[in-house]
Amino acid sequence: MNQWERIVDNVPEPDLFLDLGPGKRDSEAWRVQELWPNAKILGVEACDKRYNGLKSVYPGDLLYAAVDESEGEAEGYIGGRHGMFKFGLEKEVKVNNHRKVSIRTTTVDILCGGHGSVFIWADIEGAELRMLKGATNTLERVLGLNLELFPQSAHKIWPSYTGERCTADQVIACLDEHDIKCIGSLPHPDMVYGDWENKNWFHDFLFVGKNA
Repeated sequence: MNQWERIVDNVPEPDLFLDLGPGKRDSEAWRVQELWPNAKILGVEACDKRYNGLKSVYPGDLLYAAVDESEGEAEGYIGGRHGMFKFGLEKEVKVNNHRKVSIRTTTVDILCGGHGSVFIWADIEGAELRMLKGATNTLERVLGLNLELFPQSAHKIWPSYTGERCTADQVIACLDEHDIKCIGSLPHPDMVYGDWENKNWFHDFLFVGKNA
């Protein structure tokens, strides 16, 4: 069973599909069009190059911003090779060839205000706990979340990593406070390296809310 089969088996169609970090064309939002045709799609992309590449073809509304615990502006880093936005430390620029940027921030609660049920797909490079701090109202009605997480500390995998990437255990504990349960994980389909037996690399974790 792949991750989308698992999602459809456990989560009803939401009013809103919130796509945090869509990244590239033909990613999750395009799949939602087929599986949940009545769901509104709202994407939020923090990388300027990725946003510009998506804005004319994205199958929903697309915003250029980063999702955080509060609305405002924040500094972060754009990866030179992959184009991923990360909140992180100054060392990222030298270690991983990142460029420093200043970007508008918003919250899940702001994005989801006025909508009913929500499913959140987030690929946000370690900012999951920051995102959840700005989602306290939405989490009371969320049907589910798919989060890309490291089962263990990123620093054990990449010794040079300097960002704030959180672990699955931290996120599971946070969501458990809202009665949102993790029902399993699968290796991320784009990850071709790593030791799956020891769960050393990132997985897609599916969480199901109490209203699903």
